[in-house]
Amino acid sequence: MRILDCPCSNAALILLALATSHDLTAQTQELSFRPKFSVKWPGKPSEHSQVLQTELGEEKHYSAMFADKSPSGSVLYFAAVEELPKKALKEFGARKLLEAYVFAFKKEETSRKEITFGKGKYPALDITTHARKLFGRRLVILAGNRIYDVSVTSSDEQALKAPQVKAFFESFIPEKEPLATRG
Repeated sequence: MRILDCPCSNAALILLALATSHDLTAQTQELSFRPKFSVKWPGKPSEHSQVLQTELGEEKHYSAMFADKSPSGSVLYFAAVEELPKKALKEFGARKLLEAYVFAFKKEETSRKEITFGKGKYPALDITTHARKLFGRRLVILAGNRIYDVSVTSSDEQALKAPQVKAFFESFIPEKEPLATRG
């Protein structure tokens, strides 16, 4: 049974960004899923979405990214939303869904804090990573039956402390979901 798939690892995303031009221009394709959330991007992101049928019901995936090149190196901004079938939340619970979502990249983690996020007090993980000369920060939030993954990755660890990176994380607001998140 396939419940959770992370679209790309931070390392793969940074390699994709480095292989493309200075910034990833937004694709003009029609998105099959466009979740509502708010975040302050440093430029126009490239977006992708898909909707899949699973054993538990319809699963929706959305991702957006923007690569910013600076003198110290590239900085990749990334946001993803996984809208899971409501049965998945009922069957597995919030904590298990969050753990499963980030499990594949646990060996890259340098720190992990369980937090509550925003006015909705959603269960979340604030994670820092280091792998193959890349540094990252990742905020993973479960709001209702949606997992929000907001991250920034760079080859320059100091870039993660830049004002635009701080603004990116601090500006993030997930869409309100009526479904309870307790698990």
